[in-house]
Amino acid sequence: DVDLTDLGILSGNYGRTDCNGEIVQRPQSKIVNNGNANITGNLTMRLEKLVNGNWANIKNPVSKSITIGKGGVVKLDKEWNPNSIIATSAGKYRIYTEFRRLNSVKSASWEFEVI
Repeated sequence: DVDLTDLGILSGNYGRTDCNGEIVQRPQSKIVNNGNANITGNLTMRLEKLVNGNWANIKNPVSKSITIGKGGVVKLDKEWNPNSIIATSAGKYRIYTEFRRLNSVKSASWEFEVI
């Protein structure tokens, strides 16, 4: 049986250059299976807004079953970007990602603010 100890949801930074030639840090998120077996579970990604100190679900664009091959990677931007989700009103937001298999859950989030 496979558990989620071999699975990591990673958030890192990579740089790109903006129109002024300055390097801009952007998050890079992916799920990595460091194990020796395929892992199948449910991937959920949602946009949440901070309302009165609690995270409120705004949109839930990704909710599906996926299989991550042994040593495989799922790039989360490939799951998120086709949905064209945009936070339009001012406030603090986060993108919450969860991978659930049976009773085990791995999760990560990235917070940002719209001014």
